[in-house]
Amino acid sequence: MDEKPFSAYDARLQPLRKIQDLNLLLIGGFFMSKSRRIAVDGMLAAIYFALKLLTIPIGNDLEISVATLALVTTAFLLHPADVCAVGFVGELLTQVVRFSFSPISTPIWVAPTVIYALVLGLCTFTANQKRHITEQPALCYAVCIGCGVVLAFCNTAALYFDSKIIGYYSYHMVFGVALLRALVAIGAAIVVASVALPLVRTLRKKGLARI
Repeated sequence: MDEKPFSAYDARLQPLRKIQDLNLLLIGGFFMSKSRRIAVDGMLAAIYFALKLLTIPIGNDLEISVATLALVTTAFLLHPADVCAVGFVGELLTQVVRFSFSPISTPIWVAPTVIYALVLGLCTFTANQKRHITEQPALCYAVCIGCGVVLAFCNTAALYFDSKIIGYYSYHMVFGVALLRALVAIGAAIVVASVALPLVRTLRKKGLARI
């Protein structure tokens, strides 16, 4: 059976169809399989929390952690909203368990992870419009490293505000090791990207993407 010729009417509908596809991706895709999505987000938040507990301290307010692997995996597989949810829940659990809840300090220290998650999610979503980010290794590393620097900057800002409010401010503690904090974040980002690339490729082959 012959296919219908592509008419001028079809051409006029193309922009509308593109908008409809985008809406399905941003809205419909998010609410489909809602219970499954919540379960997966919860599992990834638990993984973030577990990895955060394995953090290696290397000095005052300096630590080596690959907990962002859970957030990078979420960003590469799901949507920006999922990354923010996983980051918020995972970091909130971490702060409450490690330092107990404080109405002042806890929000300050949760904010950097949420900002990191938002930036990571949006960068990944934008990159995926051309090809999936795992098919662009150089861009994958660039996004992870760039977001790692953003996280280091936000943690420095959180330390500054928290120290000023609570009253333990020290210039050396806050800014004296800021460069070292950024270098540690870059190193962790390279490790995370190296693990996330093959991991996400495997999960995508199993159909675990945009659940």
